[in-house]
Amino acid sequence: MNRQTFSLSHWTKATFLGWFVGIILIIVLSSTLDSVGVEGVQFYLGVGLGAGIGFFQWRVLKEITGVNLSWLWSSLLGLGVPFLLFDLVSMYSAQPLGSKYLPLSVGTSAVFIGVLQYFILKKFSPAAHLWIIGSIAGWILAASAVLCIDYIKLIIHHNLALFIINLIMILGGGVVLGLITGLSIKKILGTK
Repeated sequence: MNRQTFSLSHWTKATFLGWFVGIILIIVLSSTLDSVGVEGVQFYLGVGLGAGIGFFQWRVLKEITGVNLSWLWSSLLGLGVPFLLFDLVSMYSAQPLGSKYLPLSVGTSAVFIGVLQYFILKKFSPAAHLWIIGSIAGWILAASAVLCIDYIKLIIHHNLALFIINLIMILGGGVVLGLITGLSIKKILGTK
């Protein structure tokens, strides 16, 4: 089988598309859970993004390395499980996590998904350990772009401008994640 070569722009586009689809999945999951009375949880954030991004990144890696669906599952579990654990902590602890929930969930997910996917990538490259660093950096910086929304609303008071900037920040997270993880994959696979 003739494998394709890695393209940073293709990876970034795939990751962005996965991020976008993930946001749609988050909306669908949130609405579905709300309609059946499940409220006060946010694990669907990890599940939605994990499914969307995992699927589109898997499609790219499948063409380059032949990686199987374990990439999708590691993405889904790597993001979904930490969010679920922090939902349980928030629900059953005397001190709710509040504003710490998202940073803790994203940070833990970044490490967890990085380690899970490292085990997949090490079959293809001795430099697979770089994925853990790339995953952590990518997820934290992507989440930071989204978290900036909390501060933007303090300086911009025009609703349309705020909407446009918030939308750019939300979608920009996918581009940030794609670029950073793409640079890691490029180095891991040894392409130029």
